[in-house]
Amino acid sequence: MASTPSFVSSPKIGIGTCTTAEGARSGTPTNVVTIYTAGASGSRIDRIDVMESAAYGHTTTVNTVSLWIYTGVNYYLFREVAMLAPPTPNAGVAGFQTSLTFPFGLNLQAGYSLRASIRASVSDSVNVIAYGGDL
Repeated sequence: MASTPSFVSSPKIGIGTCTTAEGARSGTPTNVVTIYTAGASGSRIDRIDVMESAAYGHTTTVNTVSLWIYTGVNYYLFREVAMLAPPTPNAGVAGFQTSLTFPFGLNLQAGYSLRASIRASVSDSVNVIAYGGDL
């Protein structure tokens, strides 16, 4: 155990855009997007936002965003976010968005990364944004 606590020394935002479906829920997914890569001393993520980036006809289908932790060798399904079917976004209607918060931080050790995928392909995209920093 460390004798002194570690704090975020460099704020960092990781962003990725998912467009292609990934059917796997275990093993080695192939259509994943890197959202956040841990720094040399590790990293802490405090919040992840998921939002559709444009009106893509998602009113007739639901989707799932899968969040993966990649160790540099293996993928582990970490969380899934159900994207419900909201009204079609327009000037007066916001598209789907949600946030996951980690009050004690999601800590990634050096060499690990947070990745994302979606279960159904979309004609535009789904953005996944992670807020945190390197230790």
